[in-house]
Amino acid sequence: RQREQRKREREEREEKKKQINEWKQRKAEEQARERAREEHAEKEKIREQQRWEAARQEKRVIAAEYRRQRQEAESRIREASQTVSSARRAMSVDTARVKQRNAEAVHRQLEALRQRQAEQMKGPSTPATPSKFVGVPSRALSSAEAYVSRRRTQLAAEEQAQTDSKYGPLPGNFAGSVDHRAIRATPAWRKGLG
Repeated sequence: RQREQRKREREEREEKKKQINEWKQRKAEEQARERAREEHAEKEKIREQQRWEAARQEKRVIAAEYRRQRQEAESRIREASQTVSSARRAMSVDTARVKQRNAEAVHRQLEALRQRQAEQMKGPSTPATPSKFVGVPSRALSSAEAYVSRRRTQLAAEEQAQTDSKYGPLPGNFAGSVDHRAIRATPAWRKGLG
């Protein structure tokens, strides 16, 4: 019996040793995984820091380039303003000459206006041909009266022609016109051609 008990105790000890070894092994594996995670996180942190530093360096380069371009633009503007000011000095001579020329032109125009007014003050000049001949009656009114009387007789004849028919308006009457009348005069080359 003691042997069996010793055997059992030995088996139990071996079982406990085995469990302890398994636990140590699991613990070691967990620590290894934890170390690997920490190393990975550290590497990732270093990479992130490097990326951040690279981005910061890139921003510095961009800012330096922007400052350089701005300084170049300002220097070009200064040069252009100096060129413009020298051009303005040259233009001031031209401007004075233009003002003098304009003043002379205005003076000439005023002089011409004074001469015209002086000629008008002398009195109206008589035309070479008189506008009206004495003893010759005007025919403008008589021709207008003749046209009006002719038109009245035509309208009366048209009204009489329309009322004479027992069927109403005559056939061929379009929009109240009995016959076709050309609005414009027929050209000379067309006479007799229809």
